[in-house]
Amino acid sequence: MRDVAREAGVSLASLYYYAKGKEDLLLRIQRDCFEAVLRGLEERLARADGPEAKLRALVENHLDFFVSNMEAMKVLAREAETLRGARRAPIDELKRRYVRTARDLVREFQGRERGPGADPAVAALALFGMMNWVHTWYDPKRDGDAGALARAFADLFLGGLRGRG
Repeated sequence: MRDVAREAGVSLASLYYYAKGKEDLLLRIQRDCFEAVLRGLEERLARADGPEAKLRALVENHLDFFVSNMEAMKVLAREAETLRGARRAPIDELKRRYVRTARDLVREFQGRERGPGADPAVAALALFGMMNWVHTWYDPKRDGDAGALARAFADLFLGGLRGRG
């Protein structure tokens, strides 16, 4: 907590006024991130027309958020299992909601494409597996902006669902 207060430029007492401890900060970071990514996805899905556009919106939203919030994503990836019990329950529900949305979008796409029929839940989790570690290697100078990255990931994923990946 001392390190966080120093980095934030606030006193330790001020930090403890807003957060009871490290676990409280982690809970807030995770909740805020998942709520923001879900809000962004809902907004993009409202503008998307058709199953492919919706899946592309999911990938664009996810990567745009992750690339714009790299430090928070590192915390989420490294500390995902730190929260326990009742404190973890609301985060788990947000994660389940996000995964269900992705699974439903995959199922909708498959229904339109009449493709090879990969399990929608497995396909959604594979997509997240592809996207969630971007923070470990992404460099915008080398890898392009978040939009270019999202197009490449979406093309790869959709090609695989179509059996042409």
